Amino acid sequence: MPVTTIDEQIHDGPSNPFSYVFAKILMAGRANGLHVIDGPFLKVRDLEALRFAATISFSYGFDGKWALTPDQALILNEVYSPSQELFDKSYDILDAYREATEHQHTGALMFGEEMIDEASAKIANSFVARGERSGMKRSEK
Repeated sequence: MPVTTIDEQIHDGPSNPFSYVFAKILMAGRANGLHVIDGPFLKVRDLEALRFAATISFSYGFDGKWALTPDQALILNEVYSPSQELFDKSYDILDAYREATEHQHTGALMFGEEMIDEASAKIANSFVARGERSGMKRSEK
């Protein structure tokens, strides 16, 4: 592909040539039980463009992105770490799912307006693990 940095110009066009590529990489990684990490962002001084690019790969479900400088690492940790709200909600989902499967012997449950099942629990578990790796703690209730 004729670019070295994915930035706003690519994503503001009529179509995004990276959608297929990102989805293919993500599915290959997930199918093989791997963390999926986006490549480096070469404009090392443009931290807002880095944030934009990282937000895109995060939205696809990527687990992280290569950092080339300490400043980039700060931005990437911020983008790829869950918010405290999402971290706490993920813990609550796991607690509710554990109760439903271990004690009520159901495979799914309603969690507010959301239906929670094994796939939901796996996603919640990934947010909890990601948050814990970044030093997050569950909020007191």
